[in-house]
Amino acid sequence: MLKIENILITTDYSDAAAPALARGMDLAKQFGAKAHLVNVVLMAEAAPVYPLYGMASDTKKIFEALNEESQQRMAELTEGLGDHGVELTSQVAHGSYAAPRILEYAKEHDVDLIVIGTHGRRGLRRYLLGSVAEEVVRKAPCPVLSCHPEGSTELTRPQRLLVAVDLSEHSEALVRQAHELATTYHAVVDYLHVIPEWHQPLAYTPDVCVAPYPDLQRLEDNSMTALKELVLRHHGDAGDCEYLVRHGSPPSTIVEVAEERSADLIALASHGLTGAKYLLLGSVADHVVRSSKVPVLTFHSGGKNWLADDESAGSGGNEQLVAQ
Repeated sequence: MLKIENILITTDYSDAAAPALARGMDLAKQFGAKAHLVNVVLMAEAAPVYPLYGMASDTKKIFEALNEESQQRMAELTEGLGDHGVELTSQVAHGSYAAPRILEYAKEHDVDLIVIGTHGRRGLRRYLLGSVAEEVVRKAPCPVLSCHPEGSTELTRPQRLLVAVDLSEHSEALVRQAHELATTYHAVVDYLHVIPEWHQPLAYTPDVCVAPYPDLQRLEDNSMTALKELVLRHHGDAGDCEYLVRHGSPPSTIVEVAEERSADLIALASHGLTGAKYLLLGSVADHVVRSSKVPVLTFHSGGKNWLADDESAGSGGNEQLVAQ
């Protein structure tokens, strides 16, 4: 049984945040959880020249105006939600950057799930502005549900889940929690393993010729066997599910398969890569969160465990769940 008691829903009052709000409130109702609706007023926005307030030079006054505006919009938003049968609390938080403040709030209030909207930025705009959602996914102490701005705001329950698995020793925790979630929603599950393309060795060592997998069919067969054994080991007859093994770029393949299978939710794991390792290897979770129009549920390695009776699923020793 899943234990989800506190759900943090972030909002910036934009249209992009609407799908996250709708799904977060639905999940709170589904699990009888308390919903925390939070907006972060950024101190950095209170610059000496801020378009909304003209040529003002008093940073303190600008910040106070921003805070007052956010308080008003928060009141209007919560009033517009009406009575959903959900315990709801709201807060306008302050910080220099949004992601660290969101993560801080999650720890302070023992949050079990963060629901956040993405803006789908790409190219130079993403490089310059960064992504709050991606930073939250990498560093969150609990699972994160990321919702694309073009996603639906209708309160529909997921009927098909796509669970991306890398077959590492940490995949078991992901499978356990995703399976329990599917059971809760009576959803069909597609378990997917992607055999990565061999492209990075050539990029980093151009003078070395690396041949493709010598026996791709055998590798696919072995992966399929391991994938089935992993699921069946924990659930016996896994019921209504299918097993898929593909070969290609893991992020794009996951998104493509989700569309192909008409998945309502993608579940995978974030390893929280930072620094040089993140710059060199990137993150499958980041790419999927940014490009998928289907909501993406990421479980952080060693993060909070939704399975109250399964200590190993949230063990701090688990450094990885899915590493494509």
